[in-house]
Amino acid sequence: MGRPGLLLWMALRYSLKRSINVFALAAILLSVACLFTVNAVLKGFEEELESLIRGSRADISVEWRGAAPSLADIEKRMPPATVWAPALKGFGLLRTDSFIAVVSVKGVHPRREAALRSAMKLKPLDLSPLEGPARKVPLSGLLGVFEETGGEEAPVLLGEALAQDLLVHPGDRITLKLPNWNEGVASGSFSAAGTFRTGLYEDDRGKVFLHLDSTQALLEHPAGFSEIEVAAGAEAAGMKARLKSAFPEAEVRAWYEREPVSLKAMRHQRLLMAIVLSLIVVVSSFSILAIQWNFVREKTPDIGLLRATGFSSADIFAIFLGVSWMVGCAGLVGGLGTGMLLSTYANEIIHTLGLDLFPGDLYYIDGLPVRIELRDCAWISGLSLSITTLAGLLPAWMAVRIEPVEALRRE
Repeated sequence: MGRPGLLLWMALRYSLKRSINVFALAAILLSVACLFTVNAVLKGFEEELESLIRGSRADISVEWRGAAPSLADIEKRMPPATVWAPALKGFGLLRTDSFIAVVSVKGVHPRREAALRSAMKLKPLDLSPLEGPARKVPLSGLLGVFEETGGEEAPVLLGEALAQDLLVHPGDRITLKLPNWNEGVASGSFSAAGTFRTGLYEDDRGKVFLHLDSTQALLEHPAGFSEIEVAAGAEAAGMKARLKSAFPEAEVRAWYEREPVSLKAMRHQRLLMAIVLSLIVVVSSFSILAIQWNFVREKTPDIGLLRATGFSSADIFAIFLGVSWMVGCAGLVGGLGTGMLLSTYANEIIHTLGLDLFPGDLYYIDGLPVRIELRDCAWISGLSLSITTLAGLLPAWMAVRIEPVEALRRE
């Protein structure tokens, strides 16, 4: 057995000989498992938020501040095999028999919108009530505030929270009042065809969907649409560059550029939580320091014998630092394994315990979102090993400082 093997064997022997090392190992294991699990859950929530924002804003939007090209021209200039849909947006007032609310209106082409959401791999949004032929909604002019129109109303989809707040039920008649592009105000009567639920409260509380033709009849937009929305998937940056090249006169923005505050807030919260939980690993490392410090004091005679038989200061340092490393590595491996199991089977564990952490009437998710990434394992491993190394340096240094003669005298 060579000198490195001998040193490793002695460090392993010392590690296994002291049963108190189990407590230090358990402390590292639990702290690493906690850090890994919480980080995976927060990553899952961040991914869920990104999905909700994409579903509300689309992967990429292209907007024209001046004159916009025709839809046929856009189709010619669009990169091949690109899924896109026109949209017409505006703001106005919604009136029911009892309430008035400020809402944002989005006019969509039902078939194109459904294809767009399918290409983006998002939860389907039921647009079937808008599939029928859109009736031209009469315009009432500037002074006809909330003037009701006769005849059959065109369908409208309301956010679920908005419908609940306004006590709107399917089939109820509502009135929309919107300023249009001719510097007038238009109103129209619509039939509540149903509700939708996106998961973003600001949309579910203040957004309505109309057919593109119905919205154009109200807004009288020169182009018939205010923007086009494009599905890009994971290639948002590359698609954005291609669209910018195809439409240099337009403003092209990816979904993460339209909601920077929400995403920054989520990432900031995850960073703060990682820092707080990392302190638990630091506190756990003190158990290694205290146990190893006491161990060195107990093994002072052994250190004298080792030095007397030819072991150098570097050998002594390596042996006692190796003990700390073995305890830390064992705790790290156990913590990562435990964290992966808890993260992977979190929903099953919650279900087995009979807990209802996400009731459907309060949350938009039916389970704990979890996302495990290899780079998280890497930085957690690096952090744990670094802290373990620092905790073992002081006892190892103290072992080196012991004089052989003094150690043997104690014996």
